[in-house]
Amino acid sequence: MTSGDAMHAFIWNQSTGMIDLTPSSSTSAFGNGINNNGEVVGQSVIAGVPSSSFGFVYTRGQVYNLNEVPIDNSAGWTLLRADLISDSGVIFGEALNENRQTRYYALTPMP
Repeated sequence: MTSGDAMHAFIWNQSTGMIDLTPSSSTSAFGNGINNNGEVVGQSVIAGVPSSSFGFVYTRGQVYNLNEVPIDNSAGWTLLRADLISDSGVIFGEALNENRQTRYYALTPMP
């Protein structure tokens, strides 16, 4: 990707057509996983901003930055990307902590 180029993640269905899933705060997004309910997860980045990568989820017609959803994040993890989403809504991805260590995570939705 060269400076100024943007990539967008999309989803399409017959009733709504093409929907851009790129979060408004981002310049590029990559869709990594979709479940049978049409929920999509991926990674978004802001061009020119180091370490700006974050995971997102598209559900119920909205795109959410996973670092802005209410979770217990007392360890200070940044959710870099979301790779998979199960049909029950469990999201799997990669996170980074303040010491630059990476770990995989699983987010389970609350009822």
